[in-house]
Amino acid sequence: MTGWVTSAAQDALNGRPVSLDRAGKAAIAGRLFGAAAGGAAKRTANALSPQAKGRLGEAMGAGKSAINGRWREAGPKARDPLPNGKYWVPDGTSEDVRFEDKFGPSARLSPNQRAAQAALGDRFQLYHFLPDDVGGLIGMPAGSIGAAVGPSQDR
Repeated sequence: MTGWVTSAAQDALNGRPVSLDRAGKAAIAGRLFGAAAGGAAKRTANALSPQAKGRLGEAMGAGKSAINGRWREAGPKARDPLPNGKYWVPDGTSEDVRFEDKFGPSARLSPNQRAAQAALGDRFQLYHFLPDDVGGLIGMPAGSIGAAVGPSQDR
């Protein structure tokens, strides 16, 4: 759809009659390019080591926090005490909110993470990301790029 809109808008803004043929070709090119790029990103994310998946989940979690208006505090991770005398290490903090980021097919929490979730209630934010999410993040803008460059020979 983005390719169709982009092509039609370019025609209109450049004083050309809107070409449904060009718009259709742009939509197809965008979808194909976006699907290919998204699929490659999904496969790449799925093949990462557990440590790299953890870092990817934390990076995506920080991005989601920022989009939600909750900037995470800078600096290294630090221990957070639990009521039972133990501790856990949150992936991020923002004032009194603690974040735990997971990447992969499940969002299993460790016993201490479950204790933190119970103790913190709404102040415990769990963000779980799947390889499909990475594919979508890459595929969407890639589709727009594909739509813009795909049918250019007709312009």
